[in-house]
Formats: sequence, C-alpha cells, structure tokens
Amino acid sequence: QEELGIYNDEFANKLYLLEERPDDDVWTDTPQFGNSPEILSTSDMLKEVLGEHDRLVDYRWVVRSRLFDVLIGDWDRHDDQWRWAEADEGKYEYYRPIPRDRDQAFCKYDGLLLGLARGTAPDVKKLMVFKDKTKKVQWMVYNARHFDRSFLSGADWSVWEEEVRRIQNAVSDEKIDAAFRESWPPAIYALNGEEVATKLKARRDNLMDMARKYYQYISREVEVVGTSEKDLFTIERLPGGQTRIRVYDTNDEGEKEALFYGRTFDYDETRQILIYGLDDDDIFEVTGTAEKAILIRIIGGLGEDTFVDKSSIEHGGRRLIYYDTKMEDNEVDIGEESVVRYKKDPKFNTYNRRSIDHNFNYTSILPSAGFNPDDGPLLGLFGQYTAYGFKRSPYASQHNLKFSYALATGGAALDYSSEFVDLFGKWEFSLKGMVQTALYSINYYGLGNDTKNLEAGIDSLTLDYNRVRQRLYRISPALMRRLNSQSHFSIGPTYEAIRVERTEGRYIDEIADEFDENFFEGQKFIGVQMVLDYRNLDNIALPARGVGLYLDAGYKHQFKGLDKSYYFLNASFSAYQNLDRARNLVFATRIGVQHRFSDEYEFYQGAMLSGPGPDANFRGFRRNRFIGTTAFYQNTDLRWRLLSSDNATLPFSLGITGGFDYGRVWLKGEESDTWHYAVGGGLWFSPFDMFVVNASVFVGDGRANRVNITGAFFF
Repeated sequence: QEELGIYNDEFANKLYLLEERPDDDVWTDTPQFGNSPEILSTSDMLKEVLGEHDRLVDYRWVVRSRLFDVLIGDWDRHDDQWRWAEADEGKYEYYRPIPRDRDQAFCKYDGLLLGLARGTAPDVKKLMVFKDKTKKVQWMVYNARHFDRSFLSGADWSVWEEEVRRIQNAVSDEKIDAAFRESWPPAIYALNGEEVATKLKARRDNLMDMARKYYQYISREVEVVGTSEKDLFTIERLPGGQTRIRVYDTNDEGEKEALFYGRTFDYDETRQILIYGLDDDDIFEVTGTAEKAILIRIIGGLGEDTFVDKSSIEHGGRRLIYYDTKMEDNEVDIGEESVVRYKKDPKFNTYNRRSIDHNFNYTSILPSAGFNPDDGPLLGLFGQYTAYGFKRSPYASQHNLKFSYALATGGAALDYSSEFVDLFGKWEFSLKGMVQTALYSINYYGLGNDTKNLEAGIDSLTLDYNRVRQRLYRISPALMRRLNSQSHFSIGPTYEAIRVERTEGRYIDEIADEFDENFFEGQKFIGVQMVLDYRNLDNIALPARGVGLYLDAGYKHQFKGLDKSYYFLNASFSAYQNLDRARNLVFATRIGVQHRFSDEYEFYQGAMLSGPGPDANFRGFRRNRFIGTTAFYQNTDLRWRLLSSDNATLPFSLGITGGFDYGRVWLKGEESDTWHYAVGGGLWFSPFDMFVVNASVFVGDGRANRVNITGAFFF
C-alpha cells in the first residue's frame, strides 16, 4: 500500500487498525480533538475532577459520545478507550471525551455456539451482532459500566433526548452512503458495505428507543461524587417523589458558593442514589416534604462532616442512610427519616468507582448433558440469577436452580441453592433444597468391602438388579462465612424425608427381611451440619497449582421410623502442581476419608466408595458401590494440555488425562484385605477456560469399562 511508504514491508500480509491516538499536547492544532491545549487519560482527568471544584466533566458531550457508540454498535468502551480534551470556559475547565480504539464497531458475533454462550455471563452477553436495533442495550454498554456511572450521572433525560435528535439530524442517509463508499476498500464494500449501511440507517431511526432503555437502566442507581475539598450537598425532597440534589463549593466557614453539580431525580426512574463526600469537612443538608422518596445513601468519607436531616416523608420513611466512621468527630442531627450507621469496615466509607457493586444483575440459562453407567444419558437445564448490591461482594445474592433427567431410569431431580451475602454482618445466609423422584435411582450391593456385582454389563435388566428407587426431599438452611474468594465455612440445621421402594425382582426385594419392619414406609431425619470448604487455587476450573481442604461433619437423628442417630465425618485434601513452566502438565491428587461414629445409619447414609453421581469419589465403579462404617480413597491424575488458544474472543484449552484411584471400606465384623483400584483416562475441552467438558473411561478392579461425561474434572 502506497500510503505506508517505507513501512510497507513491515506491515505486509497482516491486518491492522491504524488511527491517530490523542495524547498530551501533540494534537493541539487538531480540530477533531477540540484544539485542546492538554489531553489527559481517564485516570489523570479523574484526579483533576475529584481534586478541585472548578474542574468538571462535560456531561452533554459524554452523552453525545456514548450515543454514537450505541449507533455504531461499539461495545468495548472501557476507561482506557478514551482521552479527554480540556476546554476553558470562564471560571471552569471542562473535560470532553475523545473516543479511540474503534475496533468493535459494526461487530458480528454470530453462530450457534456464541448464541448459546450469550446465555451464560456478562462477559459473553456483550458480544453482539450488529442489527437494526439492539434490544438488550444494557449488555452492549456493559464494558463501560464504570465509565457511565462516573461520567453520565449529571445528565437527565432532556439532555439525552436533545443529543439523540442532534445525531439523527446530523447523520443523514447521504452521509452514511458516502462514508462507506469513500472510505471502505471496494472489495470490502462489495462484501457487506450496503448491508452495514442499511442497518446503520435503521439504528439511527431507532436510536431514541435504544437511548431511552439505556438511560432508564443506568438511572436506576446513580452516584453523586463530591471532591477532596470542602463540599456542600443539599438534598431536597419534592412532591411526587422527586429529589433535587445540588453540590456547591464552599468558603472556609462552609458557606455556599458556586454550584458545580445539579440534577433532579424522578421516583419512577431512580431506585437509589449514592452520595460520596470524599475528603475534607463536608456538609450534608436534607430538607423538603414528600409523599414518597428515593432511597439515598450518604457516605461521609474522611474529615469531620456535618449531617442535618429536616426532611419528612409521608409514606415509607427511613429512606435516608448516613454512613461514617467516627461519631465524635462529626456533627449529626438525625431526623425522623434518617438512619445513621457507623461502620469500622473501610469498604463502607470509601469511594471505589470500579466496585463490583456496579456489575449488572444477570440471569444465566444453560442446557446440560452428561453420561454415566447408572443414569445413562443425562439431560438437564441450569439456571442462575445473580444480583449485586451496595458494598456486598462478590454479589448481594445468587440463586441456582438445576433440573436433571436420567434417560435410563426416567428419574428426575431438582436442586436449588441460594446465598444472601452479609445478611448478618459478615455472615451470609444460604439455603439448599432438593427434590428427587423415586425413579432417580441409587444402587445397593449390600454392606462391606467384598460385596458382589452380578451385572453382566450388557443389558439394562441386569443393571436394574442393584438399582434402588428412592424418593427424597431435603432442605438445609445455614449461616455461611467467606474465608476468601474461593472458600467458606457454614453451619446449620438439616431436614430430610426419604422413602425407599421395595421393587420386585431386585436385590432390595430379596433382602427385604433384613430391614426394620417399617423401613419401606420411609424415614425422616433432622440434624446439624458443618462444612469447611477451603481452596487456594490459581484457577477454579483448570487448577494448575494450589490446594483444597473439604470437611463435612455433623449429626443426624431419625425421628420417623426407628429412634436412631449417628455422627458423621467426610473429609478430603487435594493438591495440584504444574510440572512445567507453561503449566501444560499438571499432577493432581486427592485423599479422602469418611467415617460414621456408630452403626445406626441407613445403608444409603454409610461411608462409601461411589462412582459418578452426587457422592462421587471413585472412578471405574457404579454409584454407591461399596458401603461401610469407614471409607478411604485416593484419586490421582496427570493432566496434559495439548492445545491452547489465546484468542481474546474465544479462548479454549484441549487436553488428555490419565488417572488412577485406589481405596476400600471397613465394616464392623468383616475381615477383608481387599483394596479396590481403577485406572483409565480421558479427553477434556475447556471453552473460554471457564469450565471443563470431561469425557473419561475407567476400569475398576480390571472388570467393566465405565464411561463418564461431565462438566468438570472429577476433582
């Protein structure tokens, strides 16, 4: 290409995006960058704006720039994609955004796999297809969520509406057609130039609707941030539920001077407003009377602040919460509508514009599939809802619902779990529940380490021989404490209702006389359970280095059926160590032990070596294969990543695994020297390096091959 001149050879045979990158004062004479005497990065601009009253963000220009992003479908607009031009206007210096790195405009992330993946997480939901109209605008702007929260808070809908019309009037059909024909290479234009131009015109016509959805979404929760100087915040409650917030510069006596922020919020648009005082001795004055009011949280920050509440709310009061650290250093006049909370935890009193609180609530829905010898093909659906809230990490609450259906038995199971973070100080509340139909089977071969498996491994009738139909209901609320981002401790009560069916022609029917008289009428249990799940791994899905410790201990009492009870312990320790610098070859091992401290447990509650399923700890065998009072096992893997893609859009890893397990159970009165073993291997694939699809074949005690396909490594 002639335009590259002497650099032509260096750029040959590759695709590049070349653009002018505004920085410092190099572009002072460039009109498209505002002829600015100084151009700053986002971080440098923030230091100016948060440091002094006379340095302001030009909200209107930000709205205009972000609407243009929506117009062209550019979703990758994080902080570093912007520079800021300085403009002097009288007493104030305004900072106006200069967009850069336009490498995601007119994007087309289509295809079946990406379509399914978009149902999983925000980092994939944002990968859009350029269409006539974006329906879920919040995900298109997701990468700029911190940017928008910081730099759009001063603009109400009237500003947005005016800027939409400005763009619609400026971007005519003729200008769009000319831009594509004149700037796109003929070969590229012939490929899809007319298609993109047509969609761009449609997006321009639909811009008001997309802008309205965008505005409504980010207006649900707004941050008003002061400066490191002495600020005066006036909050006025107005009729109809409106709230007017103004922020002023002050003199040394705290008297009002110049206004540098002002906006009126509507009750129907905004659920919550966060006001940050930052440093120095700030003043917060709340006045006015209203029938209803938006929730406001005031974070005083550093300095000796003054808080005065003279407001009145007719319905749903206590809509004002003031946070600070030292009561003796602040002047606080609590009104009937306010609550004061003094927090020692620094997170409640500091401003973090990139906080996880700003993440968007989202729902993930994924189909699931698997295979194991006992259930056969497994089909299911997994749903997860994650919500974020004020100063709660890693989220405010999360709900998981999983439905599974086993084709081999016709059994179904529904699992629910939820977490509510910081509900009781630093303690969380968790709730787990499970419903399982009778056809969702377990297995029973008898008690002991040398029980026989009579299945031929060929037809389903012999597989059915040891299957036990079990109907189950379980609920377990608990208090939970996070130890780190991967670990937690929990304790709480449990309730279970279980009924085992006596099925004619099966092993459970042949030995029915060995059970208590009312065994097949069902059992109910109450108890208490304590769980310590500690992990320190470099990657949860693909661990190459780290350790894990799992302890599950508790007590169960049978109150329907016989009066029996027992204590139990299930424990395991796992370790992972990469054997090369690239972390492609990983040695992994897990050692576990289970023990029941009496023999008053039902067979399905014993210590066991179990193949694939909810209690899996031993490969190469069927579920619940060996049951006793005590169990020991060790699983060992050598995992080798053969192929890895660093593609930013669709990273993945592909590898193989070789594994070996050994273990046994002990039963009171039984004499056995048998140690069971399993050997095998498999193939694994990790899309996005976020989860693993693992297919393996293991042989237990040199007998039948057991195929297992799951959505994770075995351990």
